[in-house]
Amino acid sequence: MTLKQIEKALRTGKAVYWVNTGYQVKMPINGNIQEAYIEYLPTGWACGLTNNKTGKLIDNPKDFFVSKDYWIEYLAK
Repeated sequence: MTLKQIEKALRTGKAVYWVNTGYQVKMPINGNIQEAYIEYLPTGWACGLTNNKTGKLIDNPKDFFVSKDYWIEYLAK
């Protein structure tokens, strides 16, 4: 997913994850995608979604997905 796709999904109420469903992408209250973050749900650990200097995603766009995609992949195995 691109940063724009992630932003659109979050604004429409979809759950977005990074790598696996333990890492959820969260949008801050102010709605600024540049301040969005990734939270590791079991512990509450968090890091920024984007690089502060470049404004680009911190990882490969292929590693971000909405929850529906996760279940489709899981059931296809």
